[in-house]
Amino acid sequence: MKTANVTNYPALCAKATASFSVLSDTISTIQKILEDKHERKDLTGVIATLQGHEREKLNVTAALHLERIREQNQSMQTTGGDERVMKLLKEGVSSMRQRIRTCVEAINEVLEELRYAVAEEE
Repeated sequence: MKTANVTNYPALCAKATASFSVLSDTISTIQKILEDKHERKDLTGVIATLQGHEREKLNVTAALHLERIREQNQSMQTTGGDERVMKLLKEGVSSMRQRIRTCVEAINEVLEELRYAVAEEE
């Protein structure tokens, strides 16, 4: 992000994707155990919902990063860049940040639901 170099971004995303893949496999194993050994389809559904929100947040975060890089590059091209383009880029960044906040809220709600389910088991 600091270099505003879009060409380095795919390699960075590949590393992050590999890390998320390991986590996703672990979550899938947990879901299988919950369903097969503990017959908790209710929890597997909650976890699937959580993963959906996390996937959306990840996608929007990647889009935000690219939009911010475009914004930085546009502002460096000329003195202030094309005002119309800069305005659109700023609006895009703002919109994506709001979408991320919405995803985080949804994630927190699902996590709270999981906490209640765990508390009921104790």
